Amino acid sequence: MTRRRQAGFALVAAVFILVALALLGAYMVTIGGVQRTTVAQALQAARAYQAARAGIEWGTRRVVADSACPAGPTVIALADPVLNGFQVSVSCASGPTRYRDGDRCFNVFHLQAYARYGAIGDPYFVSRQIDVQVTDAPITQPPGLPCP
Repeated sequence: MTRRRQAGFALVAAVFILVALALLGAYMVTIGGVQRTTVAQALQAARAYQAARAGIEWGTRRVVADSACPAGPTVIALADPVLNGFQVSVSCASGPTRYRDGDRCFNVFHLQAYARYGAIGDPYFVSRQIDVQVTDAPITQPPGLPCP
């Protein structure tokens, strides 16, 4: 008689183990998906930063060559296939004062580059903004005279 009362215990233990293993498997799949998404987002963030740096380099080249800001905010197209799909906007503002170092005068420019991929609300949206100040080639001006 004792055997008949214990006959269903193995079935309950087997069902419990199966449910526990199924939950553990589902948890591992979820963790793996989150990890892949995190790595993909980190890579996109690094690409956005490099796209913004490319915008800063473009703006710096224009400021140094022309000694003036490019007209208005400029959207630049990136030819690098790794940065394909990024939109980069570069804006420039000239400071109201000039910087003097001894007998040399510099124009100070504030460059801002904003790079983004996708639209706000998309799961893969990413953006980066970089602000820098650059100076153009110095103008020699005798001490005591204002910078031109």
